[in-house]
Amino acid sequence: MSAQSISRPKLSKIRLQLKWFHKYQFAGYYAAKEKGFYLEEGLDVEILERDPKSYTIDSLLYGKAEYAITDSDVLLHFIKGRSIVVLASIFQHSPLAFMSLRKSGINTPEDMIGKKIMFGDDDKAPLISMLQDNGITVKDFDYIPHSFNNNDLINGKVDVMSIYITNEPFYFQKNGLDVNVINPLNYGIDVYGDILITAEEQIQKNPTETKNFLSASLKGWEYALQNSDEIIDIIIEKYDIDADRELLEFEAREMYKFISPDMIELGHTSHKRFERIAEIYASLGLIPKEYSLQGIIYDPQKYTWQARYFFWIIGALGFISLISLIFIYSKHLQSKKALRISEIRLQQLGNNLPEGAIFQLVRNTEGETYFSYISAGIEKVIGALPKEITNNHRAFYDLILAEDLQALQKTEEESFCKLSVLDHEVQMLTRKGEMRWIRLSSSPHKLPDGTVIWDGVLLDITKQKQTEAELRKAKEMAEIANKVKSTFLANMSHEIRTPLNSIIGFSDLLYSLLKESKYRNYLESIKSSSNALLNLVNDILDLSKIEAGKLKLSPKQVNIGKIFFEINNIFFLEASKKNIDLIFEMSPNLPLFFLDELRLRQVMINLVGNALKFTDKGFVKITANFEKSSETKKTGKLSVSIQDSGVGIPKEARGDIFMEFKQTEKQDEKKYGGTGLGLSISKRILELMSGKIFLESEVGKGSKFTIILEDIPVSEQTLLKKKPIDFDPQDYIFEKSFILIVDDIEINRFLLKNWFKNTPIEFVEAGNGEQAIEQAKKYKPDLILMDVLMPVMDGITASKLLKKEKDCENIPIIILTTDSVDQEGTYFDAYLRKPIQMYDLFLELTKFLKYKKREKRIFKKEDDDLSISAYRQHPEILEELETTFMARSKDLMFATDMEVIKGFGEELSDLGQKYNVKEIEKMGYELGEKANIFDIEGVLGFFQTFSEFIQKIKAIL
Repeated sequence: MSAQSISRPKLSKIRLQLKWFHKYQFAGYYAAKEKGFYLEEGLDVEILERDPKSYTIDSLLYGKAEYAITDSDVLLHFIKGRSIVVLASIFQHSPLAFMSLRKSGINTPEDMIGKKIMFGDDDKAPLISMLQDNGITVKDFDYIPHSFNNNDLINGKVDVMSIYITNEPFYFQKNGLDVNVINPLNYGIDVYGDILITAEEQIQKNPTETKNFLSASLKGWEYALQNSDEIIDIIIEKYDIDADRELLEFEAREMYKFISPDMIELGHTSHKRFERIAEIYASLGLIPKEYSLQGIIYDPQKYTWQARYFFWIIGALGFISLISLIFIYSKHLQSKKALRISEIRLQQLGNNLPEGAIFQLVRNTEGETYFSYISAGIEKVIGALPKEITNNHRAFYDLILAEDLQALQKTEEESFCKLSVLDHEVQMLTRKGEMRWIRLSSSPHKLPDGTVIWDGVLLDITKQKQTEAELRKAKEMAEIANKVKSTFLANMSHEIRTPLNSIIGFSDLLYSLLKESKYRNYLESIKSSSNALLNLVNDILDLSKIEAGKLKLSPKQVNIGKIFFEINNIFFLEASKKNIDLIFEMSPNLPLFFLDELRLRQVMINLVGNALKFTDKGFVKITANFEKSSETKKTGKLSVSIQDSGVGIPKEARGDIFMEFKQTEKQDEKKYGGTGLGLSISKRILELMSGKIFLESEVGKGSKFTIILEDIPVSEQTLLKKKPIDFDPQDYIFEKSFILIVDDIEINRFLLKNWFKNTPIEFVEAGNGEQAIEQAKKYKPDLILMDVLMPVMDGITASKLLKKEKDCENIPIIILTTDSVDQEGTYFDAYLRKPIQMYDLFLELTKFLKYKKREKRIFKKEDDDLSISAYRQHPEILEELETTFMARSKDLMFATDMEVIKGFGEELSDLGQKYNVKEIEKMGYELGEKANIFDIEGVLGFFQTFSEFIQKIKAIL
């Protein structure tokens, strides 16, 4: 066998910056990489997705990439003086356009006046040109920076958005939405799209590399256009792309029209056409009227002068070398001795090299290959003596595995032809029968007669390979374990939430039927335990999602005052029982923030709950402050602190309290309880929100947790100071309607039906998605309650199919799920997370079903005068108040269940009606109203003065 090559040539590392995420739009570059066209040119190309926060041209100019893909806006940057060169124009016509929903009636540029228009800042030139050419300036519409979220158009957040004709229309059509495309091409604005560029400095430094890269890229495009199905397979398999095959096939067909390879040479760029584009931009004021495009298009000949100067320099150096040789020869005798000493030292180095050897490999002009030298260390590595190898190179090559030898010979051939560095790894079977991994690294040089010599080093890297294999295996095992854990937690979450849904749901139902406080207290214990279990399940699931990187944030406009009010409602009774002051302070003119309200509330509830748990006297103070950004008024820093006068946290324990399942040592678990998850989850959620949490504490004096969220977008509107109006299901009387309940568990369907027992709502049921579609088509219900996890067909698939049915597309669908769902979906109108509360369900129903509000009872002032005579006619009223109501009022003063208090009010009101005592009837009714809106202060005040009311009656009698 011939030893043709000892390693791969060293490849030139190149980074190609895409103008967006991985898509079929860049098929040619994937083809060039995966089919080996780049490799053939000695290039190792890394294809980089774009960061939406930065421009592709900046990546090029700031050294983050050597080549980039942009569009005709490159002309604007070139005229501004940026040294950019256009290598090839892949899209002969730009697919960039505007799009609106058909129902909006926006069909032309003139229709866009006064509308909200969304487009990107780095590809706006052709779009702005079309608008200005039709007399529309930036003052004539509302500009919205591109969010790259199609749902902004669907949900009416914007009226028009910029799109690529090659993909977005497919997304909308697939979801049954008709659209209008407003294409600049139809209005005389015809520009290039997807232009391959580089910096001029890059070409000057590496002219051959640029030429080879361009050639390989165009080969890739030619291959991709002829083999689209194969390239689609490659994209799906090797690139993390958020699209299905049907979309990629659509994109491939549409792109072909814009590339026009049948009419124009692939990558062709016309200087005259760039001049015409520049004239359009100049006429519209996008660029100065005086400009030059000299040098914008790549010309390989421009850089050939460098080669001529190179040979002149080599000639001059050769003359200098000749003079030097004369001088060197005169020193030959003096240096001969030193040379011999160097050879001895080199031989000693090779012999003592640990787990390796140095070598010299020669290949002469006749193709003969042999080792002229190899150090003694080779015997330790493969068991062969140096003399055996220098006498017959086959003694070395015959030990290499066949498949590795073939690759080595190919690499050696490339190194021989191109004089590239040889760096290759092979597996060898030693003379003792042991398998070893060997790495050969060497640099070739050519003698005047054409002989090539490789001076290199050979290293045994078996231990390194074993370590890498162990690490890979450990990583794979960890990934498998993490996947199993996530699957287990997801399944367990569903399995636990399903029975909890029935427990909590039927507890709510039973509450509405029972009147006796003793049994309601039993139910209260059941509900309390169920909610504790539900909170634990939620904590564990949230922790799992955070670890897996699957917890998504849903920013929206948030009123901090509303969150404070809700927290006050949640913890007021607990604070009152412990005689702790619950204090809320907010800085004036606090704005509305754009952040995830659910997650911020979750963190604050955790922190306030902990503060109350570890505080026996004193206070818990919640403070919110806001500082405007120094750079802009539209962002700022939100600081929320929760301070208490509790037990405090020892200094040595502060580093552990944010760890999972970790609690302060010597903590009284019987007294305080807990799982040690709350603070850990809070910290992780804040990190997802790009926020931080800080702790200050002193044992015996209390603790202070401070949340910092910086650069939060804010609204110009300040928060509402009024308390939010709470929702009471009993205040809403639904009109006759028809609901389809879809759930594979019969008891869940039974529960939902019983909640509506006293309403005119009628039902039809289905046990899976297929049945749901059949029933929906047959009965055309006013609303569908759709479970997610079901046999035969799941709820999400069924919902998507129903939204495509003409007769069913407008039926509201409320998804019922044990987990969160993609809130950007278009296949449902609302969703409720199981276990479902009656309150939450009725609140959602008011958004879709017709109803009437229950009229409030009105009491007149003169009713109090009528009550005085009633007291005197019926003295037994006092006895009933003292024996039946007085004792219960003391027990209810710190009750946590508003339904029990509401029942007490109803009984009191019934007493007033029985004896026609309007004052008592009014008191009972108003107590029920306070319980309805969770007015804890009002309820507490009532019971505190109830004994005074009885004393008043005694005075009358």
